[in-house]
Amino acid sequence: MKSQMAQSCMKTAIAKYKTNKFNGHNFALVNFKKLEYDLVWNRDYSIAKDVFSMNSLQGRLKISFETKGMEHYFDNSYKFVTAKLVYKYNKYFLHIPMTKEFEQTSILKIDKIVGIDLVGVRLSI
Repeated sequence: MKSQMAQSCMKTAIAKYKTNKFNGHNFALVNFKKLEYDLVWNRDYSIAKDVFSMNSLQGRLKISFETKGMEHYFDNSYKFVTAKLVYKYNKYFLHIPMTKEFEQTSILKIDKIVGIDLVGVRLSI
């Protein structure tokens, strides 16, 4: 396993233990019910035009994707952060969080945005 992938696995396991502790669960071995892999932007994955590229055990994978209806999220005004690849329902899902800075308006004062859920991007393999 490449060192970056090993680091990601350790980071994921540590995060699961911290979550259990925070939620008041007794210390026990963490069970992963689904396969998952954290991908760090511009290290483990990147996106260019219509190609998603990620590290794998077999080397770099390049997968085409579509942004139907969500093109404006890929116009370089949003910043990609650590993504999560999850295997669920016999399919792979890629969750890519994005952030964007917005200017404060004088009409509406917003202290904090917690999150906005959107429909995912379809990957074609």
